[in-house]
Amino acid sequence: MTIEHEKMILTTFVVYPELLQVFWNRGLGENFFKGSNSVLIYRLICDLEKEDKVSWENLEHYCLGKVSLEFTGDLQRKTFISTPRFSKKHLTTLIDEIEEYENDAEIQKIVASRDVLNRADKERIAELSIKKELPQKEVDNTMSGAMREYENWKESEKTGVSTGFPTIDRYMGDLSWGEVFSIWGRTFTGKTFVAINILQSLVLNGSKDVGFFSMEMSKPALVERMVQVYCEKNRNNIEQQHKTETEGRFKDIKIYSQVCSVYDVGEIVKSDNLRVVIIDHLQLVSGKGISLYEKTTNKIQEMKAMAKNLNIIIIVLVQLSRKAGEGAEEVRLDMARDSGAIEENCDFILGIWNPKNAISKGTLPENTRSIRLIKNKRGMTIGTDIHFDPDTGKMLEQ
Repeated sequence: MTIEHEKMILTTFVVYPELLQVFWNRGLGENFFKGSNSVLIYRLICDLEKEDKVSWENLEHYCLGKVSLEFTGDLQRKTFISTPRFSKKHLTTLIDEIEEYENDAEIQKIVASRDVLNRADKERIAELSIKKELPQKEVDNTMSGAMREYENWKESEKTGVSTGFPTIDRYMGDLSWGEVFSIWGRTFTGKTFVAINILQSLVLNGSKDVGFFSMEMSKPALVERMVQVYCEKNRNNIEQQHKTETEGRFKDIKIYSQVCSVYDVGEIVKSDNLRVVIIDHLQLVSGKGISLYEKTTNKIQEMKAMAKNLNIIIIVLVQLSRKAGEGAEEVRLDMARDSGAIEENCDFILGIWNPKNAISKGTLPENTRSIRLIKNKRGMTIGTDIHFDPDTGKMLEQ
């Protein structure tokens, strides 16, 4: 059923490209499609739409040698179906039916994989059942409706998700579900240790359902740094008791070391019921696109959509370009490597650098790192200096 529905949706986009906006307004993108041919056709349609050149002739030209003639021929044959089938109402019905089918499949998978359902299983089944029962729920887009949402949002519990650096948290507050927080810095400035210190703060404040995606280093290397920070020990002085203490404190944390796409991360988030995701780092996430700019733009846009659609918080590390020098330059918004879309799609950006000049002049002590909230959607930007212990990776405000 799903593939045939996908073909009908793609045919609709070729016949009426303006209906792509309906698809995008629901927060959907290429990850919606399961078939590899469907994904490729969708990307080509999107590329052609940017230049207002969506047509069967152009699509066939770009598909030649990439998609089977049988698949594209089947799409064109669907145009002989009566025109009313190519409407906004029919498109939303197709989308709803696919989502309902996938919800049912996920429920069956959960039930089949367990002898006894745990609380998380029951909550997920209830969530999927609600989506199934209310696929056509109307959204109140009036000012009154928006005000009610605002009041509910203000009254909702704080997430308890923040950086653990008092100055930054005072001006930023807790991160909210659906937001993306990024940490920018050059190599060797301590980005990963910032992430681990934030992870420790989350754990100590009772956060659970946190996943750390370490795409740069192996699990053992990451775990060693976690022990260093938590027990404040040099890597050569770690003993069994330190490993045991760290394992006990971080027992609810999930660690993933494979290189993933944004789609892969989203699937893991859903299967493991994660609420907070830390990704080290953006440039190592696999992505689609011809140029580095296109790949990076797609990845960060998909990441923001994932945060909103799955109602999670994402903390992502970003490698800076050579504009940041050797890591001693104060971090600015124009330093992001590969794409300006990173700045646009992140709600908060924290820069970190090594203020070597100030240290050499004696105005800052040794082993200082400077951090600054260079984008804060809730107000002013602010910075502070932190002590970075090179032996343990522990970071504390000075």
